[in-house]
Amino acid sequence: MAESSSSAPDSSLPDGIVSAEVAARTEKRWIVLMVAMLIVMLAVIVVTGVAGAMHPPSNVEVIDLASPRRASTRCLAMNSAASAIRRCGRA
Repeated sequence: MAESSSSAPDSSLPDGIVSAEVAARTEKRWIVLMVAMLIVMLAVIVVTGVAGAMHPPSNVEVIDLASPRRASTRCLAMNSAASAIRRCGRA
């Protein structure tokens, strides 16, 4: 009959303890899984950024830099005159 000399290295370990080979294999699986998740999350961030840059929001108000009078009038039309001056950079 065939001997099972060293075919089961886990047989000498107590319950709940795994061999170094099993631990290394499990850690390698976790590393691969975590790297894959990191790549997916970074891809989502990059795709979102690129899509946002390609299609900016359409409801953005454009500031006319050639007309400073309009900007100052708008700042003074705010609720409080003191806060308007602070927000418009006059103080």
